[in-house]
Amino acid sequence: MAKYNRPQIIQFFISLISLTLFSLTMSGVAHAEGNCPPGYYPVGGQGVQGCAPIPNYGSSGGYSAPSYRTPSTEGYVASGTNGVIGVATAKIFRGKLEEKALQACEKKGGTDCRIWFTYDDNHCATVGQAEGTNRLYKARTTAGEVSDVVPMLVPGSRKALGRKKVLEACRYDGYPETQCKIIYEDCRRLNLP
Repeated sequence: MAKYNRPQIIQFFISLISLTLFSLTMSGVAHAEGNCPPGYYPVGGQGVQGCAPIPNYGSSGGYSAPSYRTPSTEGYVASGTNGVIGVATAKIFRGKLEEKALQACEKKGGTDCRIWFTYDDNHCATVGQAEGTNRLYKARTTAGEVSDVVPMLVPGSRKALGRKKVLEACRYDGYPETQCKIIYEDCRRLNLP
């Protein structure tokens, strides 16, 4: 049997205690993630708590098989240099939607219409305008977006958050609250797997 001297035994126990404390500390870090299940992270602010999926969780970074979901929907918003917008929404047929949004913009009298932004499942699109000007504002909000003001799971909260962002941007540019108007809103349905 090997004989150990006192300093070696003390060093062994110090190492063992250090390892135990380190393990306990690390397990506390894992639980500090808001008690969300594996593959999810905590979201929310003061009093609002929830869990959202971690993007690409569990993927090795290589090829992943396509996920089969119900067909998605999309919206295209085109804007003209004179502050006119045109919108097209439908099931996914990208080329046709772009064309329809541009045509809708031109039909309303838009000049030099171009695709301004798009949105799809789980998004709300909000467009505002400083009344009497060509100045447009946009917001695209998602179901997973967190706000301390608007809880994400309250019905209509994505739309409310979009309105808030657009109106704040308009007021930030110096327009009075009475001049900042919402001219378009749409929420694509929540498409969960």
